[in-house]
Amino acid sequence: MSAEVIPHPQQHRRCVRCAQWRLEREGSMIEPAPGIVGGMAAKLRGRAGQAPVRFICLDCQYTLRSRRILGWMALAVILILMLVSKECGLW
Repeated sequence: MSAEVIPHPQQHRRCVRCAQWRLEREGSMIEPAPGIVGGMAAKLRGRAGQAPVRFICLDCQYTLRSRRILGWMALAVILILMLVSKECGLW
């Protein structure tokens, strides 16, 4: 549940994905995703003296996890269809 009043900085955190203020127990601090952009952003934050972890609420974590799973499932279905069509001589 997002903060309905003025957020208190010691009790609330702002989600980096949905930009809503949440209580600390409604999310977790995670490291940025690996990769070129994530690595560059982590290096810039390190130079600025900021922590390398960011707060993401549980709703956004669920959404990200669901999309990742659906993407891998779609890729698996495509690969299976390609293998089946190659065995049947359609491709």
